Amino acid sequence: MEQNKLLLIGVGADIGKSKSQVICERSKRFNGSAKLVPLHCDIKTKGPSFFSQFSVVITALDNVMCRITKTPMVDTGSAGFNGQVEVFLPGLKCFECTPIQPPKTYPVCTIRRNPEKMVHCVVWVKEEFKKEFCSKAYDSAEDEQSGELLFLKYFDQGIKDLLALKDFWKGKRKPTPLGNSKAFLNEKKEKTEKGQEKNDQPQEMRIFEPQEYATLFLKSVRELAKNRVQLRNPLIFDKDDPLALAFVACAANLRAFIFGITMQSTFEIKGIAGSIIPAVASTNAIVAGIAVKEVTNVLGWLKTKKDESCKSTWVVIPPKRILLQPFRLENSNQKCLVCKLQCITFKINQ
Repeated sequence: MEQNKLLLIGVGADIGKSKSQVICERSKRFNGSAKLVPLHCDIKTKGPSFFSQFSVVITALDNVMCRITKTPMVDTGSAGFNGQVEVFLPGLKCFECTPIQPPKTYPVCTIRRNPEKMVHCVVWVKEEFKKEFCSKAYDSAEDEQSGELLFLKYFDQGIKDLLALKDFWKGKRKPTPLGNSKAFLNEKKEKTEKGQEKNDQPQEMRIFEPQEYATLFLKSVRELAKNRVQLRNPLIFDKDDPLALAFVACAANLRAFIFGITMQSTFEIKGIAGSIIPAVASTNAIVAGIAVKEVTNVLGWLKTKKDESCKSTWVVIPPKRILLQPFRLENSNQKCLVCKLQCITFKINQ
């Protein structure tokens, strides 16, 4: 239910209502015999006695109380086209048994001089957006020609300045400056059949020709500059602002083109720029279905105490197109500070 709540919640009359209440009402339309009890409260206020009454808990977040009460838990989650269903049984691996990877950071020199991935281009463009629109006061005279000036700065002169560092480029693929916007837009490129097929897709899912990104970039700069003049204040980046997103998507793709990096759709770039991964309904449906299947396996485990049928599953789209990758449950980490009794020594300097 958690994985598909956005599909069950409508608009209008649903606004202001408890999500759990609305979801239960919608779900009963599919199965009127189902016994559903909506709870509208902070789950953190529920103590051990609340969780102990359940045979198994399905959740979309780590639940400490399930581990404290040794209640079996089926955890679900999704990220774009990827997802996972993890089964946690008492005595086996818990969340903290595997160290959490720290957030990814990127070297400044890689981002500025020689990007290797689209994420490097997006990080760079977001910083440039802050410099141009988030920290500078408005200037109507400057804003009228800002599109061409930024095009030259980002995609021509700025690249030429990098190429001047000749020793840096030894043995590396050199970027290609685009020249001024007028000259670049006059370049004629034949559209491939593959490119024509993409025209049938929604615009945010399409990958355009570089010249189209250049046109959209100039347009987005003009509109952003106009907004800055009207507001008489610096702008704030918002991934849900169409103009700000257009600027980032177009500039990132042009920079990617310059450095020989595969261009990506606005949909994909929005996920990178906003540090979020857009939800995909079909992935959520698959994850929810697997979760229900694993609940039945856990109920069987409660009777037999044999966990052979219980599996965690990754939903991925790898090169071999194997969508579901199940794996057996792992034993707990003997050094885990959460599910194992461990002694920690603290030294205090007086």
